[in-house]
Amino acid sequence: MQNTESDRCDQNGCSGPVPGNPLCESCRLYLTKKSVEKRNLPFPLTDEEAELLGKLSSGGATPVSRFVMGSSREDDLESVALAPVVVRGPEDDVETVKKLGEIITSLEDRGLIALDYESPVPGFDDQMVRESAAFATFEEAVEEGGKRPGFLFDTARLDSGSITLTDDGAQAMLDYYRG
Repeated sequence: MQNTESDRCDQNGCSGPVPGNPLCESCRLYLTKKSVEKRNLPFPLTDEEAELLGKLSSGGATPVSRFVMGSSREDDLESVALAPVVVRGPEDDVETVKKLGEIITSLEDRGLIALDYESPVPGFDDQMVRESAAFATFEEAVEEGGKRPGFLFDTARLDSGSITLTDDGAQAMLDYYRG
């Protein structure tokens, strides 16, 4: 690979990618942005986004959940309290789940992944989500709210769905790692 002026980043005095050497962070970001611009996509991927897309590319659909408040007095009354929710371990608290949810939402908004709460992943056992610190906090909040006069949301529910990688998501991930 021969470097040209257009293949070089202008940060930190870097001379651009060199065969056999890993890219410096500035070059990787620069080349990823350049690749994305060629495809008319308005964004480069962050490391966290690329990591998540990489995990999604290794298999079919990935489980996703959402925390829903319902009412024992009004059958049709419900409200999504937190979505999307992906729990990686029982210690995941609300802040951890929210941070990952923001990444997932960003990827969905850009058309790189698709979320579907009508089609859960077959065989998905939601026990880890139900036993997580985040879901325990959610259940406590709903229980506490249910004790207030006039507050209709008194049941905590977990809905399961799936995340799939779109064609644009697969291409963005490849561009990121090629960059």
